[in-house]
Amino acid sequence: MKINPTARKIITRIIFWVVYSYILYIAIIDGVPIFVIQDRVGLHGKKFKMIKFRTMLRNSHNLREELNSLNKKSGPLFKIEDDPRLFKGSGFLRKYSIDELPQLFNVLKGDMSLVGPRPLFDTDTKLFNKEYMRRLNVLPCLLYTS
Repeated sequence: MKINPTARKIITRIIFWVVYSYILYIAIIDGVPIFVIQDRVGLHGKKFKMIKFRTMLRNSHNLREELNSLNKKSGPLFKIEDDPRLFKGSGFLRKYSIDELPQLFNVLKGDMSLVGPRPLFDTDTKLFNKEYMRRLNVLPCLLYTS
């Protein structure tokens, strides 16, 4: 399928301005760093650095213990409705997965694929039973369903 060069330019500019606006928004609302780089577990248990745009306060991962009672998932998965760690306006960015665009670099590096299981924190993988951990036989991915 061939894309019209004018359409390609327009799409590229829209993506650029969405990303640029998001970077400025994060910097203004909560300061730097703009990106969050997290240690995650990938194929065959290999650890890698996953990069995302930041949508939570800088110390959000440290607040997990305090907020454990609000976790609406059972087991190691951590999900809070109306999460107080999110900064204002980041719900939109998460809803449309704009915050995950930098993970395309992880896909290009070969640490992740576009489709597959969600990459987990090392501490979370230790909470699963060994049968479930066969998920490590597949590259973690960018596009997953929660």
